Amino acid sequence: MIYEKKQPREYLLTTGEFARLAGTTKHTLFHYDKIGLLSPEWKLPNQYRYYSVSQLEIFDVICILKEIGMSLEEIKSYLDKRTPELFLELLKKETSAIEEKIKHLKHMEHQLKREKNALEHTLEQDFREISLVHEKQGYLLTAPAPDDADSETENARVISQLLLTAKKYHIFSPYGIGGIQHFQSLDHLNQQYSDYYLLTDAPIKGLSLRIRPEGTYLCLYHQGSYDTLPQAYIRALSYAEKHGITLSNTFYEDILIDKLTVKNEDQYVIRLLGELL
Repeated sequence: MIYEKKQPREYLLTTGEFARLAGTTKHTLFHYDKIGLLSPEWKLPNQYRYYSVSQLEIFDVICILKEIGMSLEEIKSYLDKRTPELFLELLKKETSAIEEKIKHLKHMEHQLKREKNALEHTLEQDFREISLVHEKQGYLLTAPAPDDADSETENARVISQLLLTAKKYHIFSPYGIGGIQHFQSLDHLNQQYSDYYLLTDAPIKGLSLRIRPEGTYLCLYHQGSYDTLPQAYIRALSYAEKHGITLSNTFYEDILIDKLTVKNEDQYVIRLLGELL
């Protein structure tokens, strides 16, 4: 359309002016013009190009539709056929999509806060201390450990299946894969797990979880690799014997810091909880 003098100049914007007001670049506007998504309303014979102020609203709609996942082709298709009824239908559809996205983001926020709180709590601990602590009831998604404890292949298979089940049921734990061991004295000390687990703080509908009972536990933190864990158990059992604490034969290993946050295994932090009789 040829620029008409009766059109007030103050209602028109050059490409640069429009780009600044819209918070975009001239390159983006040139691309939108090229694909027919948003073209200047006036193009003069001398190649000067002008946008109308009302096109700023159209540009905002394009940005919103891009933000919620529509492709430029889909947006162009809508703009080419736009009617009030079609726009209302689009608003309903995309409002629903945004609500789902907000729900997902809130779920992610909850997960990240749990992980942040768990890590902050861990870093506040004195790793040399051994104490009796009260633990709330916990829920464990468990998988039996393989009979061949030294088989990396079998261990990986069991843990992978555990993680797939957690993903299927949308189970999130701020901790790594923990392990359960059973022994009553130093004479029977070994690193043969009976089960691996993911710890969560709530039951999961449709899924049978193992209960870690609420109660008092002997608690200590071990900083180091898995190979040095027997040292932690020696400390725990020696402490219990010295203080007349009667333990059951069940120990839980909560993995608090692992390769997700540190590079070296020597910096891992594992919490041992010994169940009292």
